[in-house]
Amino acid sequence: MFSPFYWKAYVEETPQIIDKCLGRIEKNVDQAPVAIPPGWECVLHSSYQSNNPDMILDSKYLHSIYSNYVVSFLTEYRLKPGQYNIHDPWYNVFSKSHFQEFHSHLPCDFSVVHYAVFDEEVHNATTFINPNILLAQATKAYRPSLSNKLDGKLLEHSCFMEYYTPQKIKQGDLIIFPSYLNHFVKPNSSDKKRITITFNIEMI
Repeated sequence: MFSPFYWKAYVEETPQIIDKCLGRIEKNVDQAPVAIPPGWECVLHSSYQSNNPDMILDSKYLHSIYSNYVVSFLTEYRLKPGQYNIHDPWYNVFSKSHFQEFHSHLPCDFSVVHYAVFDEEVHNATTFINPNILLAQATKAYRPSLSNKLDGKLLEHSCFMEYYTPQKIKQGDLIIFPSYLNHFVKPNSSDKKRITITFNIEMI
């Protein structure tokens, strides 16, 4: 009740998406290891709102795949599938030490992250910030009898915590969450690149 959520699915078509998109993405990163969109305060290579045609993903192809998962999500959450728009997707590449600052995707309704290239042994999933941060801070400061019993890996306990990182994320997973949730990406401590494809959903 009143709790933020995320919805997870495995994208069966991930190998095909990698085959189609990864070569171009890697070429772009080789040419410009860092590409930071205006206004972002982070270090990464991102195609967000890029005017470079080589950095623009094939939206028609990706929509044809992702729309099936969006419909499944909307059906499960009883949000009348079919009455939505998928915004054009972009990719984010996190090389070693790259990170993204906390942000939201407002004014969209839902946001999607597909972990296209992701090593669960060395990479971190997206970390979310509790929208009721004062409750989380007060629990930690004044209610040790409760906070000492909380498990940071349990989604059910996240309402009392300042941050929550979804667990058991693997390559190919896709998560959908409310766009108002602030979130960030911790620095990549690995030499392996972490690549996500992201887009937003707008209900109409």
